[in-house]
Amino acid sequence: MGVTAKKILAPVDRSKYKEKIIEHALSLGKARAAEIVAIHVIDPGHGVPGARNKEKELERERSERQNLPTNY
Repeated sequence: MGVTAKKILAPVDRSKYKEKIIEHALSLGKARAAEIVAIHVIDPGHGVPGARNKEKELERERSERQNLPTNY
């Protein structure tokens, strides 16, 4: 028994690929009589002030936690 998708999620952004993604999602939706749901996605650091710095800070904190002694 195959899986039948009733909804197809199409993630779109401002990239040059967005039109191809939408075309492909529409083609799949039509072939499978499925609903298309488009969701706008963004790079965590694109257009969000301070997001890249926060991402680097979180990575540094993760690295520091990995170096903590575990036998205390």
